[in-house]
Amino acid sequence: MRTLAATTLVLVLCRSAPAQPARPIDVAAALEHVRILASPEMEGRKSGTPGAERAARYIAGQFRSAGLEPLGDFLQRYTFPSFQFTGPCGFWVLEGGGARPLRYGSEYYILNTSGPGEFEGGVVFVGYGIHAPERGYDDYAGMDVAGRVLLCLVGAPD
Repeated sequence: MRTLAATTLVLVLCRSAPAQPARPIDVAAALEHVRILASPEMEGRKSGTPGAERAARYIAGQFRSAGLEPLGDFLQRYTFPSFQFTGPCGFWVLEGGGARPLRYGSEYYILNTSGPGEFEGGVVFVGYGIHAPERGYDDYAGMDVAGRVLLCLVGAPD
């Protein structure tokens, strides 16, 4: 397992500049910020990468130029575990009376925040893996997932 250092911005612990009258949004300036943050130099802004560091520094600079004052520092460091799955495929699909292994990276992924190790157990399909009963949506309703590998779709339902 490797540990990556990542950068995050803390937005809620700022004092704003004295109140100013509301002004219309400058669409061209907003699009320029998007262009800069989505540029190849930001390398996708994935946590722990030099591109994320550049993006965080750019945003912190914009906060400073807007007159925000952090109650500490705009940039705060933290670490999180991450690993690259390199083991053999452990998922097979039944096809035409036979079975074939699923291809890692195109047919399935393992969350890179999962820990390394070995596990053996049944697989349970859990849709998108969302538990939001307060919104009338629960992919786990009536399912027993204890001790099982959870297989879920990428993304979210419409």
